[in-house]
Amino acid sequence: MSVKAFLDFIELRTKVGSVIPLMAGFFFTLYYFHQIDPINTVLYFCALVLIDVFTTGWNNYNDFHLAKNETLQQSTSALGRQNIAPKVALRWLIGFISTATVLGLILV
Repeated sequence: MSVKAFLDFIELRTKVGSVIPLMAGFFFTLYYFHQIDPINTVLYFCALVLIDVFTTGWNNYNDFHLAKNETLQQSTSALGRQNIAPKVALRWLIGFISTATVLGLILV
């Protein structure tokens, strides 16, 4: 999978919407408590992005599988547009959610 195909699959441009609330909480915590835990902050940031990437990728994966015909598969999903094999996409998705789960367990 090329970098361009991967970025289309995870829709990198939409990740800003996930990072803004995190940054707001980060700056509020820094302002109010005058301290942060940098390790936990980085772990939480990584888990947050991985969950968002998984969700977007899962949406693209389902759009591809639920399309009624091949024309819709090619137009409604990044898998069809970028010619990504569904098995490859599923492996990436399992990796994203597994890594996010491990990071979440570490944080707990």
